[in-house]
Amino acid sequence: MYTLLLLSLAEATYQRLSTQLDPQTIRVIWAADERALERALVRGRLTVILVDLELPGWRGWHWSTQLHTDRRSRRTPQIALTGRPQAEECSAAFAAGFMAYLQQPVAIPTLLLHLDQACAPTHARRQPHSGIGAAEAEPAPSATRRTA
Repeated sequence: MYTLLLLSLAEATYQRLSTQLDPQTIRVIWAADERALERALVRGRLTVILVDLELPGWRGWHWSTQLHTDRRSRRTPQIALTGRPQAEECSAAFAAGFMAYLQQPVAIPTLLLHLDQACAPTHARRQPHSGIGAAEAEPAPSATRRTA
């Protein structure tokens, strides 16, 4: 099972991920403040951390730096989220250690590919990737909720 931590003030993003991802396969934890982030780190066993870079007053860049130095999260891959993609910011995100830079709203198939990549052995991980304008792949059948 994947455990995805979303660092964002956008409840809509959390609701979208929670409803479109299969809860049997992917658990989504939302942290909209420092206390919620601390609780998530104490629980541990995070697969990937999604960091909204556009957090007003709670800068995503700042928290990403903190997560990279915290022993509980420094080895957890991070994915940058942005509503306004910029080439300079994309380069800065990769230089800061993000494994991917994705535009919001996040395309579920792209997110699933990055979750699979985050779980791959370190030597098998691909180079950092920007999901901006990338072709979408089909999700694994068990990874998204089915509607009947």
